[in-house]
Amino acid sequence: ALGKSISKPSRRCWAKDHALEVAQFFRRPRASVKKAEAVFGKSQPTLAKAKRLAVEIEKTTETSSKPD
Repeated sequence: ALGKSISKPSRRCWAKDHALEVAQFFRRPRASVKKAEAVFGKSQPTLAKAKRLAVEIEKTTETSSKPD
């Protein structure tokens, strides 16, 4: 396919966009996957991915905000 440019996918990653919100939800007392599925309308694998991404985001934020 010479001459065709490769475009980036235009779909956004829900888990990445909502990672911190999902992490905050799971910090609440009695938070569960079933409740999160109902609140966010997403499946367990998507919510798990969001939680993993939130940990990475929070680590990056912590290391970049520490004074040298």
